[in-house]
Amino acid sequence: MAPETQVRGLEEPIRILEIDGTVQDDSAVPDIDEGVLVTMYEQMRLARTLDERASTLHRQGRMGTYPPLRGQEAAQVASTHALAAEDWISYQYREHGTLAVR
Repeated sequence: MAPETQVRGLEEPIRILEIDGTVQDDSAVPDIDEGVLVTMYEQMRLARTLDERASTLHRQGRMGTYPPLRGQEAAQVASTHALAAEDWISYQYREHGTLAVR
């Protein structure tokens, strides 16, 4: 039997912003154009707005099964921005935030 390998996470999470919203360490901030950041924020808001509307329709019985994405918007938008235009996205549950980007 092979020996077990344990993978450990970081002792402390990587954090760029303090609780009050100030930047903790400028060296940790990625070099991303401010216009791109604004666009990404708008795409996250769009994904959240669509998600809230679809969740409401689902609770009212006016929409079938719906997997909410709340809290996953940033991961979806940022990872989609990291892809090249010709890269494919295999759509799965809770990944409709990627559609706000593409």
